[in-house]
Amino acid sequence: MTTSATPGQTASASASGEAPSQPVGVHPFAPFLDVEFNVTVVLGYANVPLRGLLELRPESTIELDRAAKAPVDVLVNEKLFARGEMVVVDDGQIGVRVREILGTEPPKAGTQ
Repeated sequence: MTTSATPGQTASASASGEAPSQPVGVHPFAPFLDVEFNVTVVLGYANVPLRGLLELRPESTIELDRAAKAPVDVLVNEKLFARGEMVVVDDGQIGVRVREILGTEPPKAGTQ
């Protein structure tokens, strides 16, 4: 199939009978690029019995299941998406430097 168009025009398909494609230079996800997702960063987990929760006071410490320098989990809509490290960014804010994107391989046939 051959297509031709100038930027901003819709590319038309050749005589192969295929439907016209996206405008040239427009990403196929363009209509969705401003959709927001809930991103959560997990430092670690702890199982605390009710007694421990009732004993919590200001200055109490909850020990997590990870070492201080261990990677943090980045969840997107509650699904594990990436791992990274905590960093300090502008004005003392904290952030995550992404070190690994997970699940980037397409699903194998017969799985979801």
